[in-house]
Amino acid sequence: MSTTHNLALPLIAAAQAQKHVTHNEALGLLDALVQIACLDKDRPAPPPAPAEGDRYLVPAAPDGAWTGLAGQIACFQDGVWIGLAPRPGWLAYLVDEGEAYLFTGAGWTPLAATLRSLRNLAGVGVNAVPDAENRLAVNADGALFSWDETRAEAGDVRLALNKRATGRDAALSFQTGFSARALLGLIGGDDLALKVSADGAAFVTAFTVAAGSGRVRLPAGLDGTPVGAADPALGRFSALALVPASADPGAGTLGQIAVNSTERALKWFDGARWARIANLAKFSARTNYDNYIPAGTWTKVAFNEADSNDQGSFRAAQNRFVAPEAGLYRFGAALTYRRNGTSQPTLFEARLYRSGAPAGHGRAAAASPLTDGVTGLLLDAVLPLAAGETIEVFARFTGADGYAAAADSAFHGAQLP
Repeated sequence: MSTTHNLALPLIAAAQAQKHVTHNEALGLLDALVQIACLDKDRPAPPPAPAEGDRYLVPAAPDGAWTGLAGQIACFQDGVWIGLAPRPGWLAYLVDEGEAYLFTGAGWTPLAATLRSLRNLAGVGVNAVPDAENRLAVNADGALFSWDETRAEAGDVRLALNKRATGRDAALSFQTGFSARALLGLIGGDDLALKVSADGAAFVTAFTVAAGSGRVRLPAGLDGTPVGAADPALGRFSALALVPASADPGAGTLGQIAVNSTERALKWFDGARWARIANLAKFSARTNYDNYIPAGTWTKVAFNEADSNDQGSFRAAQNRFVAPEAGLYRFGAALTYRRNGTSQPTLFEARLYRSGAPAGHGRAAAASPLTDGVTGLLLDAVLPLAAGETIEVFARFTGADGYAAAADSAFHGAQLP
């Protein structure tokens, strides 16, 4: 063998005369091929005044002294151009372009283009080491995905997480110390879900969004206790479905919402208590007979029939309203005078009683002459009530007895939001 395998450097033969010639030739070739830096790759012919050691990548069909050197590295050495045939894997730096080129065996290719075409890699790590599970690993304070500015029609950015089948997961995992604390995505189905965990082992579903309808479901109690299998009936709700409980939660945080199935009420926690925000207590009642009112005695008017009675707060058997919960309520009543024979009362009065005593608000009176079937009284009052407090209507005549006529007499009230 007279040359080396890779760079084809001449070898000194045994008992060779003038060994320095061969040795110097090898050094010259090493000087040309190691750390290759070429001045250009697009010249069709040599420059008119090359400097010793100048190198060029020779293009196809060159002229002049480069004739026959197509695809080789032309090196100006000892006043002549010599051609060096590249081998696959050689790298050369192009000074005029500031770009590194790779010889593939078929030609010179920009190394940047080679890197851009990398595919089917086993893993990629940025300041990190990938593994079989995490093929892409990045250790950084941030990561940016931006739209492709080289495409005029671009402007959108989408990150796709594609799973094999419905029963698999496609989710983002938010972790503390490499222990999951929240999962957001398609988890075990095609509904969007958010699940949270305090220990990375037990997860509670915060909400799900149905893939078919877009309806939001909150399938856990306010205290985080799971409520069991999803109720198909929740699908009937138009937007947000809250799982009802038979009673108000024992405690709450400002702004939380709950459904009390016993009271059939939607409530929110105002920081101190669970207050209704829908299906408020309200009623309208009447009496089906003329109520006799003796002279000089406050007597309860027996409103014994309910025209409407949301929340069942009006008790017809006791002729009273019972506050289902603490809050502000508005009440009104209308009473019409009816004469008892020839009696002529001098005064007709009415007022509201709260839990068996005068309420202090809501009182009306009409003085004689009282006109049978015409004279009437109107009451109106807004009262703060505790849960269980009662409201009733009482009336009194002065000077003689009379009736509170069934016709045109009514009692109504409503809880204020």
